[in-house]
Amino acid sequence: MSQDLSREQFELIRKVVKEKKEQEAAQGGEIRPRKRRKRHGDNPMLKIPEPAPVEVVVLDSSDSDDIGMNTTMDAEDEEEFNSDEFEDVLPEDESDEQGENDELNITFNKVDKKAELEAKKMKQQQQRNVVSNEAKQFRKDFHAEYLLCLMIHGHLRNEWLNDDKLLNKLFKKHIIPEKVEKLLHPTLDKDLPLRSSRKLLDGLKQAMQLWIKHCHIIKSYVGVGLYMRQWDEISKHFHNKPITKSQFIKDIVKGRGNRDILAQGFVALLRTYDVNARLIFSCQPPDYCNMKLNDNFNAIDNGSFKYPIFWCEVWDKFAKRWITIDPINLETIEQIRHVSKLEPDSRSLRNVMRYVIAYDRKLGCKDVTRRYVKQMYSYKFRHSRITNDPQGQEWYDKVVKSLTLRKRMKIDDYEDVYFSERDDTEGMPGCLQDFKNHPVYILEKDIKQTQLLKADAKECGFFKLNNKKQNNKVVKVFYRKDIIELKSPRQWYQLGRILIPGARFRKIIKKRGFGVMNKFDKNNKDDDDEDNEERLYSVDETELYIPQDANVLGEIKKNTYGNIEIFTQSMIPHNCVLIESSIAVKACKFIRIEYAPAVTSFNFHGKKRMGKGNVKPVISGVVVAQWYKNAVVAAIEGIQYSLEQDKKHEDELNSLQDWNDMLLRLRIKSNLNETYGLAKDEPKTSTSMKHFHDEEEASLQEEEEGFPIEAGGFFMGNREYNDSDDYQSPLPSRAGGFLPPSKSEAETGKETGTETETNQESEEEQKDQKDNEILDTNDADTDDEYEAFMDDLTEEDEDN
Repeated sequence: MSQDLSREQFELIRKVVKEKKEQEAAQGGEIRPRKRRKRHGDNPMLKIPEPAPVEVVVLDSSDSDDIGMNTTMDAEDEEEFNSDEFEDVLPEDESDEQGENDELNITFNKVDKKAELEAKKMKQQQQRNVVSNEAKQFRKDFHAEYLLCLMIHGHLRNEWLNDDKLLNKLFKKHIIPEKVEKLLHPTLDKDLPLRSSRKLLDGLKQAMQLWIKHCHIIKSYVGVGLYMRQWDEISKHFHNKPITKSQFIKDIVKGRGNRDILAQGFVALLRTYDVNARLIFSCQPPDYCNMKLNDNFNAIDNGSFKYPIFWCEVWDKFAKRWITIDPINLETIEQIRHVSKLEPDSRSLRNVMRYVIAYDRKLGCKDVTRRYVKQMYSYKFRHSRITNDPQGQEWYDKVVKSLTLRKRMKIDDYEDVYFSERDDTEGMPGCLQDFKNHPVYILEKDIKQTQLLKADAKECGFFKLNNKKQNNKVVKVFYRKDIIELKSPRQWYQLGRILIPGARFRKIIKKRGFGVMNKFDKNNKDDDDEDNEERLYSVDETELYIPQDANVLGEIKKNTYGNIEIFTQSMIPHNCVLIESSIAVKACKFIRIEYAPAVTSFNFHGKKRMGKGNVKPVISGVVVAQWYKNAVVAAIEGIQYSLEQDKKHEDELNSLQDWNDMLLRLRIKSNLNETYGLAKDEPKTSTSMKHFHDEEEASLQEEEEGFPIEAGGFFMGNREYNDSDDYQSPLPSRAGGFLPPSKSEAETGKETGTETETNQESEEEQKDQKDNEILDTNDADTDDEYEAFMDDLTEEDEDN
């Protein structure tokens, strides 16, 4: 059906359908409902997607007999209107006041399937209360940024604690007497070194009590302070007023502030008396493992504030260990062996110990989480840290290193030994989930096909399964250090290693149907390929691959594909260099030197299983001799500069061409305006209304210009006009006509009247001729549409 049907055409089609139904009813019996035309989507064997739903907008005329949703019709007409021929045309909008010649306009708007799928996905996520993948990535990034800000905050506070002004004021306060000061610096007891450690502990205890007496004012937190916020609270502002360094010093000297400031002040007090004390900060960034869309969490959790955020550590040079002191919250001193009193329980929601950072007086920074967390290798703890993946671990190490402004000392070595002992004494996990990717232990059932136990490996324990499938089954537990990783020769080659002569395989497995071996190692296939088996080797059966050096002419040994494989740094020839650039090959060809395209990785396209994947090598640069390095680099820079200039020149030409086109259009428009006058945009209305508006506009313009309105649309001039005079128009011409000069009415009244009548008749004849041509064209289009419609009806009857 045409998208634009006039009212007469639409009524004609209705009439034909109605007559046909009446004829079928008269022939006999009830009218059997017509079968719906079978479409591609109805055939289950044809997997063709259904067309997108359309939105139909119908603009009806104001007549009462027009078809519309709000038009009153009898039952028969309603049945005819809802027939199968018009089932896809649903009137949605209409206007009540239209002209008689208004047409039926049908607009097809495709619904965005992508938007529908996203809305459906969002609805499912809301029902499951799980955030989207984009939100998950945002939470992880925000977690890292928040953690970075907290670590920088701790670093700045540690610098403030070393301020000379603060230390001098605390010393003048005489908070610690000489007796206690001597206990803070005991002499070494050679007979019993533990006695010296005992004196240090007594001195720290008395100093803590004196500091508590000094801190007589304790302010509460504004909001949640530095405790962990939930994701619903990130955008909330608790009106925390930032504290300046001078105000910070005043609060510590006077002993006022919240618990965090007073804990930091105790560190400054110990440093005043030359005690090796460092500030400990338990960072509390939002939990990025929390994937709930709506948390429904209370703003304040008083149970979490029981455990501190800041506390102190003092180095015991006699026992070679750090002593933990919490002077404000728990008011405790401990030498941690396995469990710390400062570790919050699992019910704490505001204080989750994941990142414990130590800042010493020499501006050192170190992660000491191992000291305070009992199960650091548990699945829950490992997945709550940003260090769970290699990229996060690398980023975290860089942050800690950048905040460390001192060299490594022997104290760090002693502490690392202590952390290693804690790792060994942590014990076996008590949950099956904690064994997943555990760095120390591995279950026997989790040993992969490409892994092998050492010959002398023995189980270190047993674990009892309590699931539905394997209830009460006991599995062996081994140390992960007893696991040997096995790889194929190709896999070892991608790591820069090759098999040694006489190497013996450790295991045979079925060959996988995908991988680089199948596409690029056709010449290296042996008899094992026919048996669909693959031999695996351990690292002990391999050695480092040493490539052949380039000769004097710069020629490099290539493989059968004409390139060289560089997967590791050691695979580059000794006297060669790898230059990575997308135009490196072009540069080498331009200066005509020997080179080898470097394959540094592979791209996998499509499915990677059952041999259906497409593997393509990635050539990221070239390998050339070292004496060609500067020439290649200069050629690359020259080509890049030339490409940039060409691109710039092309952009300038495009801009000039656009300007030329615009100026040409303006010139054409200006010439048309000078020749035919200004053309006004007229709305699309009916012929009668358009003629009426044209006459009204002409009348208004003529009245404004002061000319009388004459029959035929001509304006009478004021000068006399003779037949011998040359024709000159006193007024500018219009498009589609001209304005002739006029004589006085007394002299040229008859001539003007006759000429006016002649021109008026001529214009009416031209107008009638154009109208007939338009009607003939419309009639022809209507006949074609009617014939097509009747042909469709005939075909449907034949099908039925």
